[in-house]
Amino acid sequence: IYYLFKRVALRFSIFIGLLLLFLFSCTSQKENQLLLHADSLMAEYPDSALIFLESIPFPQKLSRADRALYALLLTQARYKNYITWDDDSLIKVAVDYYGKKKSLRAAQAHYYWGATYRDMGRIPFAVDKYLDAIQLMPGENEFLAMIYDNLAECYEEEDLDDVAMEAYRKAYQILKGGSEQAYPLRGIANVYFSQSDRDSALCYYQKALDYALVVQDSNLIGPLYHDLAMVYYAVSYT
Repeated sequence: IYYLFKRVALRFSIFIGLLLLFLFSCTSQKENQLLLHADSLMAEYPDSALIFLESIPFPQKLSRADRALYALLLTQARYKNYITWDDDSLIKVAVDYYGKKKSLRAAQAHYYWGATYRDMGRIPFAVDKYLDAIQLMPGENEFLAMIYDNLAECYEEEDLDDVAMEAYRKAYQILKGGSEQAYPLRGIANVYFSQSDRDSALCYYQKALDYALVVQDSNLIGPLYHDLAMVYYAVSYT
């Protein structure tokens, strides 16, 4: 019943989005309604958000504010659909508009600028933009935790285990008690495992798995079982 309800809700959202596109494709003010609808779908239906955004005719004719929002949302939708970028020209439209005054949009723009640099393999630049995004956040929430989590992954790629651990712990403190806390716990475990501290790695992988099982996070349960198997395998050969 739950999955049937989700399918019905998705079809209804698609219908609403297409209706908005049909009715509101003429003026900048009305185009913004479609942008806001795409934004509302982003968390649960990023594929639908991407379809809506790519269906907007002549985005270059939008107002400056709407072009900035369009650039931010399209970058976000592609990111959530695992489509990589090889240049940062689009997201810079949003970065230039939102600037460096504290706001969620400014933080998002700099975060996705960092994500774009990470796609391009320019990790030091990605770290710099993630740190900017942290400074621009107006408060603590799941998005800030996600920035810390991705920042930690970049530090790991640069073999900076201590600062990676600190970033993962900051993400965990924000998410502690929530459904997403398994992600930074897994990151903490990864750092311990890379340092050959298998007991600590095992402890944190198990904590992460326990939380993932409670919320039935299918994206994380399988990988965590694999992580635990790798630890047990490493222990058996020492």
